[in-house]
Amino acid sequence: MSEPNSLESFQALYTDLVALLHPGVPEPLLERTSAQLEVLLPDFRNLLDKAARNEQSRQSLATGKLDVAGTEYQINEQFQQDALQLADDLNLDEREAARLFLQSQDEAEPSGRPARTISIIRFHQRRKFLLDCLRMILQQADDEEQDEGLRIGLGGVISSILLQQGSSPRFVQKCLSSMADIKSWLQGLTDKFNGASILGQEQQPEFLEIIEFQRASLVMQHESLGTILHYLVKQNHSTLEDFELVLDTLKKADKYDNLLRERTSLKCPPSAFHYFPALARYVVRFGGSEGGGTMAEARNLNNRFFTQNDQNTWTLPYVHAAFRSWWLAEYSGWYGENSDGSIAENQLEDEIRQRSRQFTEALKEGAFDFLLCLSADSKSNEWHDPARQGLRQWLQRKTPLILPSPVPYSDSFQDVLMVQLEAFIEAFITNLPDVLRKLRTDEDEQRQLNKEHDHDLDLERFLVIISFVFERRPKAAFNGFWDERDGALMGFVHWASRRASTPLVTAFCEMLQSISEDEECATSAHEFLLDEGSQSSGKMRRTHSLSWNQIFKELTFFSSKIRDRPALPQTQTYRPGKPYSDFAEVEPESSMMLESYLRLITRLCTESGAARLFLAQHPSFRITDLLFQLASSAIGPRLRACAFTTLRSLLSHKNKEAGEYLWTALDVWISGGYAPGSAMPKTTSSTSVASSASAMSAILRGLTSGFEEPNAFVQLLHALVSPYEEESGLRDGLPFPETLGISSRMPGIDPYIDYALGQIFGSRASELGDVVQQRLIRLSCLDFVATCLDSFNENLVIFASQSNVASDGMDV
Repeated sequence: MSEPNSLESFQALYTDLVALLHPGVPEPLLERTSAQLEVLLPDFRNLLDKAARNEQSRQSLATGKLDVAGTEYQINEQFQQDALQLADDLNLDEREAARLFLQSQDEAEPSGRPARTISIIRFHQRRKFLLDCLRMILQQADDEEQDEGLRIGLGGVISSILLQQGSSPRFVQKCLSSMADIKSWLQGLTDKFNGASILGQEQQPEFLEIIEFQRASLVMQHESLGTILHYLVKQNHSTLEDFELVLDTLKKADKYDNLLRERTSLKCPPSAFHYFPALARYVVRFGGSEGGGTMAEARNLNNRFFTQNDQNTWTLPYVHAAFRSWWLAEYSGWYGENSDGSIAENQLEDEIRQRSRQFTEALKEGAFDFLLCLSADSKSNEWHDPARQGLRQWLQRKTPLILPSPVPYSDSFQDVLMVQLEAFIEAFITNLPDVLRKLRTDEDEQRQLNKEHDHDLDLERFLVIISFVFERRPKAAFNGFWDERDGALMGFVHWASRRASTPLVTAFCEMLQSISEDEECATSAHEFLLDEGSQSSGKMRRTHSLSWNQIFKELTFFSSKIRDRPALPQTQTYRPGKPYSDFAEVEPESSMMLESYLRLITRLCTESGAARLFLAQHPSFRITDLLFQLASSAIGPRLRACAFTTLRSLLSHKNKEAGEYLWTALDVWISGGYAPGSAMPKTTSSTSVASSASAMSAILRGLTSGFEEPNAFVQLLHALVSPYEEESGLRDGLPFPETLGISSRMPGIDPYIDYALGQIFGSRASELGDVVQQRLIRLSCLDFVATCLDSFNENLVIFASQSNVASDGMDV
């Protein structure tokens, strides 16, 4: 009963398109894909068009006959009623609904779901696969690394799809119309859900399943259309009229929540975010010097966008501000070497000052606040790093935070959005350097005049935007920063690192660690902090820049400052203290800076062997002692968690020497050896057995509160028990010193095992109110358990018990 344009046809095409992503595509696959595309061309042209309900189709069903692909079926009254209900659910032509309902009969019985539910699922899956196939066709045709012959072939397919006959609307407008229809459909689902709530029907399982599935599927379809629209604009299949339609859509948004979610108790992700990749391409196409237009055309649009009438039509000022800043960053490229000479020199200077003023006004209205949302909220919302989230919330003041959605953004959408934001970052740095310098000058002046007052932090926001944009994109980071030592982005890194304030240092470290996510990038960042890079001499010689020496000095200074504060006894410091003793409350900027330093060290030590060796062999800076001293002080749980995470990073690719040294230091700390007031850590031999046991019990008990501290500590334990990198695989040695803790207790790691399994996995995890936190802390504990079990060699124990060989000195 499968038809040429059925769900199964698009599933098969999607599978083949995915296979085309791999090199060495066999000829039969290319031929089969070409044949499939030829058959499905009309469906791509029609996109998501569907015939609405009508009386003629209803009357046709009443005859009791249904034609499907030339075969006539007799349908009973119950079938007719179910088909009519399906037509009502989908606002679909009754005969089409009946055909869909008939196709779903075979799946209903084995799945255990009603045929009506199966029909709705099949209907939306077909739409989604159609859009995914179209997106992949456009994506692969645009991929410069793809086979040239394949790109040309797919380009021909795109031309055939875009070919419209008669007076049909242009394809881009069809995409925009489909996005508007989906938004209306989502609102209809909201109304249906709210109506059912009034009648008390919203808890019915089948009803909720249908509503939730449709909502999630429609959001994904809307996102796919946004990505398709982006590629169509990029490949010059769109016009200025389409650009204006997108702008009109964003102008009408009247609430940040409504811009991003429908007005409902059902959670929906930011649907208008889906327009921004296309909007960015429109800005490049019609405003940038590389878009194919002329300076005069771009100038006319610029004058129109900055009239008072245009500004009054935008409901949300921060969305409008973000668009203006994006436009100005691209448009300003015309006033450098791309200028066509049509504007007099004195007028050019006036316009430069005018654009600088306009950009500053956009920042005051929340341009970077919203771009920070754009870069951060599009990331996976399953888990956000608490330290980074704290920094973001501190910086984001003009745009409200949105609630996480159960429908995350797809990788393909995140990719195109991050590429566009990357282009904005480079355009702003390259085309508006005067604005950048002014941001820094203004902030310095504000801080000198009033250190207690909130200052403009747009430069810090910009750095954190960069950190989100390059997160998990090491190839882009290397190409944009480290491989272009004389490029604009690397020049910006040097400039931003000089004479930085505390907030700016914090944001800079956040940016630096995000562009250091593999061995090559992290080693380059390490060399940058050593001041040994290629720009360390001559005209680019760095002065007063962020360096390892500065990081060491400030970590030492602030950790000493914290330890000098009145603090609770060590046996209580891990419980929530009084407000005055919490360093994070007293000096939030300094606390965030320490977190950023530790996060940067963590990233570089995790990724770069050169950075780990440098810290391990440093003649004066003893990072292990400093981190344990910091963990013994009256600090917030997030900063202490950062200290544990940094200690864990020192064990990346660990050898026996590093592992045993850190085990020993940990045992000294857990026994009270790093308590405030001691200049140097005390060894356990100088501490009584009773006091050591008391300190250990109190410290471990204090580490059970909250989520961040116990999770980070269990992950540190996991790194400590992991096998050494140089281990032969025989598992004939212990991953810890054989005499660990011998002076104060039975040697071994029993207290740590009891802590991870008894206190955290057994008790604390179930007390956490956040489900994601529960899962993560349990996962950390289970990873720890699995590694312990995997590295245990039972054969050695059996051999020791059954032989006459003395086993006291054996490693087991």
